Amino acid sequence: MRGDQEATGNNSRMEGLRGSDGRVEEVEDAPPRMVLEKPGQLSSGQGVRLNEANVGSSKGVVVRTDGECRVMGTSQVAPSFAVAHGKFVPRPVSVSDMVDERGDWDWGRLRGVLPEEVLDRIAAYPTPKAQYGSDVPGWRWDDKQIFSVRSAYAFLKRDDGNHRHRHWRQIWSLKVPQRVRVFMWLTVHGKHMSNAERVRRHLATSAECPICHDGEEDLDHILRSCPTACELWRRILGPIRFADFCLNPFDVWLMDNLSCTDAWMGGRMEWGACFSVWCWLLWKFRCSRVLDEDFIEREGIYDRGCRLLVECESTFGVTVAPVRELHRRQCWVGPARDWVKLNVDAAVGVSDDRASVGGVIRGADGEWIFGFTRFVGRCTVLLAELWAVLDGLRHAWAVNCRRVELETDNKEVERILKHDSESLGASALVMAIHEWLRKDWVVFVRHVPRECNGVADSLAAMGRDYGWQGSTFPTPPWGIVHRLDDERQQWLSTRPVQRFVDDPG
Repeated sequence: MRGDQEATGNNSRMEGLRGSDGRVEEVEDAPPRMVLEKPGQLSSGQGVRLNEANVGSSKGVVVRTDGECRVMGTSQVAPSFAVAHGKFVPRPVSVSDMVDERGDWDWGRLRGVLPEEVLDRIAAYPTPKAQYGSDVPGWRWDDKQIFSVRSAYAFLKRDDGNHRHRHWRQIWSLKVPQRVRVFMWLTVHGKHMSNAERVRRHLATSAECPICHDGEEDLDHILRSCPTACELWRRILGPIRFADFCLNPFDVWLMDNLSCTDAWMGGRMEWGACFSVWCWLLWKFRCSRVLDEDFIEREGIYDRGCRLLVECESTFGVTVAPVRELHRRQCWVGPARDWVKLNVDAAVGVSDDRASVGGVIRGADGEWIFGFTRFVGRCTVLLAELWAVLDGLRHAWAVNCRRVELETDNKEVERILKHDSESLGASALVMAIHEWLRKDWVVFVRHVPRECNGVADSLAAMGRDYGWQGSTFPTPPWGIVHRLDDERQQWLSTRPVQRFVDDPG
């Protein structure tokens, strides 16, 4: 905005726009410009020119202090700019204005005004469409989007907004010594003094791993990337399971293993407890090697871990119900003849809510038909699982599959798809899924244990590296070939006897 002298010098221009009643009139030949009318100044002819601006027409544009910006001679509101409280600010636009002609989010416009973190959250929601009905406010901290005192109290009592605190019960309920629980709590929060952390705090000049001297030593490196850790996990899991053990991002990998209640050690211990013990021993081994000059390894990490787990078993008792051992024997099962099986899954970061989805379509003999993965943005686990279902249905339709067995390891998603749940019942995403289910095809929805959904889980973990556009796989990607073959071989070995009761056909 320029000073009063220049504003006064523009009186003659304002006279050309001012009518006999003191209001601005349409002037066809007036150059396009921004003019601010201040209350009480129009009659005196003192206008303040903001700047020259081409508004896409041959008519002048007047901005008033009430924030209204109109093209002269019409009732069209210009969406690009406005003046509020004497300041030149962007004019608010509706959400539907941020959708391009193809019905997708107009990322070119959104990136110009919003930070990347906000864009990631927008990406997790479908674009507005008329068939989704009117906008309806909802309570974001409840799956049913309905306010309750309980959900409000839970929100107010949350710990500093960090989503990693959701899992504190999983850590503190582990049937392991207290020192192991404390170690895992600090690990989840990234509080251990690895070399990378010491460099970040300006306590060291090199972040190199002092054991293998290969790469930066952070918690990810210590617990799963260092050759010492790789050798331990390979011995515990075997070469086939180890091949896809470390596919997920570190925080997802950590919490998935801690929360796993599969039977281990002959059904006597939960995997979460075993995993935490071996992670603690890896850290102790690292600290002893680095800080103790007289350290001599008299007992291997694996043997020491087995001995400690036996002590935990005798102290805490049996921790696994017999049904867990039954679930452990389950595996992926091929579809009925003339059907295809669609497995979908999602992976959500514990600390940042970055979600990715993936899925695989296989035939009656377990043969690969199609796979997909993509990053969907920042959202809850439930929303990410629903995106996985929607993407899977779209791809199944595109490859001409008309008899589909859809499997998910999320029980709530199954209830939503079968109309047995009120969670997110009115959301646009759920309505979009049901639109696809009503198409001219047969889709059978089923919940399965996580053990039966391993390939989809691996594909979902890969999605964080592929962006919003994602990637499709007409042939299996090399990173999951071992897991794919393992699932198929397990199924073929039990094929004569193992079928689900509710299989179609």
